[in-house]
Amino acid sequence: MREKYHPLTRKSTEEELSRFLDDMRNKHDEHHDDNVRALSALFYLAGIKTARHSIEITEMSDDEKKALIIAMNHCRAMVSLFPKQLTLPG
Repeated sequence: MREKYHPLTRKSTEEELSRFLDDMRNKHDEHHDDNVRALSALFYLAGIKTARHSIEITEMSDDEKKALIIAMNHCRAMVSLFPKQLTLPG
């Protein structure tokens, strides 16, 4: 809600989201396939249709950006609840 009153905050948020999407879509990253899968899950959680998963942040509607931020915050909260000591079996 704050973004409607502070244009600089809005720009900063879009820049951060753009950086995040660029990092997750980086084809040179050794974890590219996993990153794209995780990003797809985030878009799904945000309710963004599959056909729009490859668009840039500047092409997203305000509602899509809001939903993406809510989904990201949900994931952040969820990760904070993960067990502290995880080991792979075997």
